[in-house]
Amino acid sequence: MVSIPSVSVSYARNGSSTKANAFGMRPMQERAYEARRAIPPHQVSPPADLRAAHERNDEVLERIYLGRRFRNDTERLEKLFALYTKMTADKTSGRSAPRKGKVLQARAP
Repeated sequence: MVSIPSVSVSYARNGSSTKANAFGMRPMQERAYEARRAIPPHQVSPPADLRAAHERNDEVLERIYLGRRFRNDTERLEKLFALYTKMTADKTSGRSAPRKGKVLQARAP
């Protein structure tokens, strides 16, 4: 017969684990939150399949708005700001913007 080691745990039972901080987090949640924040965001990379899905999504959207891929982030931002300026100008003038654009056909994989 194999012996199974046992672990003895005792709790303070003083109610400290039920008290929340100013953000509504209990002590364990607060420690976990701080541990996650300790890792710089640029060191956490998304899974490869998620990254690939984002790339495909970017390509589809860029082809909708420009008809091709953007050359760089500057070109992308210029187009987004132009669209935003047009959208907000149309709303302030009291008329809705006409909807223009290409209709995409689904491609076979």
